[in-house]
Amino acid sequence: MRSGGIPPRRMQYLVNVVHGISDQLKLMPEIIVSYGVSLDSAKRKEIAIEYWRNFLACFNTAYPQMQKTNTINTYRSFLAAHNINFAHGEGRRYGLSTTPERLGEYKEIMLTPEQIEKINRRLENEGDWEAWSFMNIDLHTGARAFAMASMSWERIAFSPLFRVEQFEPKVKRGDWCLTKEGKWWVKYPTEECRTVVETARERLPKGRRFLFFEDVKSDRANALQASYLMSRMAVRFKKIFLELDRDSWLNEKTRVYALGDGVYFSGHPLHLFRHTMAQYYLAATNWSLAYVAGLGGWENTEVLNKCYGGIPEHIKAQVAKSIHVRFDTLDLSTTVRVVHI
Repeated sequence: MRSGGIPPRRMQYLVNVVHGISDQLKLMPEIIVSYGVSLDSAKRKEIAIEYWRNFLACFNTAYPQMQKTNTINTYRSFLAAHNINFAHGEGRRYGLSTTPERLGEYKEIMLTPEQIEKINRRLENEGDWEAWSFMNIDLHTGARAFAMASMSWERIAFSPLFRVEQFEPKVKRGDWCLTKEGKWWVKYPTEECRTVVETARERLPKGRRFLFFEDVKSDRANALQASYLMSRMAVRFKKIFLELDRDSWLNEKTRVYALGDGVYFSGHPLHLFRHTMAQYYLAATNWSLAYVAGLGGWENTEVLNKCYGGIPEHIKAQVAKSIHVRFDTLDLSTTVRVVHI
């Protein structure tokens, strides 16, 4: 905290929080971790995890307004300082995984059709076809910021089928692009997306390898150009979102995001397009999780469903009305013909 420049008053406040919870539990962290006591590492880990569960229960009761994700990160750092570490994916077993909590908090956020129309009209009137292309292609492909910024014309095919290839460095699969390891996603977007890309080809400067910047002849330099574009687009859209009518947002979570004071999304305004794409495409495909996951660049439907846009409750209710299962009349001896594909 000192190295991070945290003000002394804030540090004292947090110290008092920890002391208060420890007093309620009548246990001190150093005692629970058992330094100086002859315990094997596995047992020490189990004891520390038990402390975590008690600590989090009291913490969330006393301070419900504070983010759980930050608490998890802080406690994992505390455990790591005592040589208690977690293998990849192991944190989920103990409730110490941050991914579902961090992303699931903002599952419902999205741009409304009215907002999209208003933003498009503004960008068109201002002649900002760069930002217009970035937003509308992203709304159809759901790509992360770097995948959008690094798009190249040579990875777009208009015939015989419209195809877009985007590089996602977050998914490490042995592919390389602009000095980064990741995965090339081959996507087959809709005809609406094709129209957007054709408009971008007409409006953006011609003869470039990349959609949004000139090729500077080296992967490292091009990676810097992509990063610069991402920063510029983030500033541009954050300003646009701030100027939208607060009452136009669908729910309070979206308002928090739009105002720029959300913990996870602060500084990441471009991620709103990915969330919007997920919900629009799921609704348009009758919640086809597999199709949307493949199009948007999710490796499985679990993350898409939990963190971006699962099936709404009213849709589940509609489906339930159309399904009829009669347990008292089902003939289990009936031969069922199985079709092998």
